This record gives sequence, C-alpha cells and structure tokens, in this order.
Amino acid sequence: MTGWKAPLELDGGLPRQVKATGSFWFVLLVITLSFLPVFYVFVSTGYGKVYKLEILKERGVTVHGAVANLRIQSSKNGPLYYVDYQYKPADMVYSEGSNITGDVFKTLHIGQTITVIYDPLDQTRSFPNAGDLERSLDAAKKTWHMLVVFMFPLFGTFFVGAELFAFWTFSKQKKLLSYGMAAQATITGERQVNRGRSGVFTEVTYQFQDDSGNTVEGKRSDLPRQKLRDKGGKALAQWTKAMDNPTVLYMPGKSSVNLLYPPTMVRLQNDNRY
Repeated sequence: MTGWKAPLELDGGLPRQVKATGSFWFVLLVITLSFLPVFYVFVSTGYGKVYKLEILKERGVTVHGAVANLRIQSSKNGPLYYVDYQYKPADMVYSEGSNITGDVFKTLHIGQTITVIYDPLDQTRSFPNAGDLERSLDAAKKTWHMLVVFMFPLFGTFFVGAELFAFWTFSKQKKLLSYGMAAQATITGERQVNRGRSGVFTEVTYQFQDDSGNTVEGKRSDLPRQKLRDKGGKALAQWTKAMDNPTVLYMPGKSSVNLLYPPTMVRLQNDNRY
C-alpha cells in the first residue's frame, strides 16, 4: 500500500503524554456495580437470616398465630416450602411468610393455630413455630458459613480478576501509546463478534512489518459495530481513525505486543477526537 502516513499526533517525542479515557472508567464502574448486587444478596439472604433468628432467640416473645396459606415453589435444588401466617402481639395483626422444612410443611394446614415468636422491639420480625427456632438458627449459620468459606472467595476472585484484567489492558495500551512505534497496517479480515452482555463488536485482523522486516499479525476485537457507527459521534470517529489510515503501534524489539491505533482505554492528552 502507498500513501500511508503516521498520524500527525504520533510524531512528537517519546514518551507521548497520555491519559485514561472515559471508557476505562466506565469499564471499572460496570465491574464494580455488577459485583455489589451479588454481594448484597449474599449478605442479606445469608447473614440477614442469622441476625434475625439470633435476635428472636435472645429477646423473642411467643404468641399464638394462625396458618394463612401454604406454598411450594420449585427451584434448582428441589422444592421450597413456605408458610404464610398471621399473629396479633397487640392491637395490630401482622402477616408474614417464612421458608420452612418439608417435614414441618406436611404437619400444617390452613387455619391451624401455631406458635409464633416475635421481636417486641420490632413486631414485624417474627418466625413461626418457636420450638423449631434452634434448628433453623443452626441451619442458617451453616449456610452463612458456607457462603463465607466458599462463595465469597469465588466471587471475590472473579471481581478481582476482572478488575486486574481491565488494569492490565489499560497498562498495555498506555505503554504502547506512550512508547510504541507506528507502522502501516494492512486489514486482512473483519467480522461481527457477539460478546454477550458486553454487546456486539467488530473484530478486525491485520498485519504489518516491524522495524526488523518481520511480518506480524494482530487482531482487535473491540471496535464499534455498524449500528453504533451509523449514529456518528465517537464510535464513528474511532472506526474512521482505525480504518481510513490503518496504523499499528508496537513495541520495538517485541513487535508481538501491538495494537491497531487508536486504543480505547487511553488517549493522547490533547486529542479528544475519539
């Protein structure tokens, strides 16, 4: 190919002055916001039940109640049994629902009188069948212990891994934009790639010759798809920048570390075009 020229903004001295783009901070935000709801669900369903039953064990007051409804819900781990019940600790009638064991479920019927233990400081906090409180508390503690020992480290590993991958990608792009040598790239292929929740992107394969005369191949999988490019703005600017004058940045002496210009997570200090 003839007529290729390195982008003017890359002609300055090294290292080039770069900064993070909004895309980098957006990726970190998405990772964090994806993890927080999972953490909240585990804490609220795990320790939340332990806390409730420990409060009832410590200061709970018993009162007679009545079974209002019996429900069975299917789950991946088998059926879940629920009892809806009513109790009247003072002048107010409270209606609550609780998950119970199948054995207890089989002994109940609608309208049956049961024993309910409730918190006098928060009368909406209650549990049916006061005699089953100890067993339920032990089961809740075992579940919470399992979450702490197994599930929290697992999800923590995913979270930290995703954050580290984002920082690794950022660091690689920063190094290439700061110190990389520019070379002419030849686009050899293009296809649409569905990356699940991240959306559909355009994957481009390319090749270039490094300063030693070696032909090196590369691939970039995060360019905006056609639908986004049709809307114009930075998506179109990024695509145009990459495809109209294909340029690759690579590390001298290690051309296997390369990137089709421009990167997504870093940009030059004074370049706001993409």
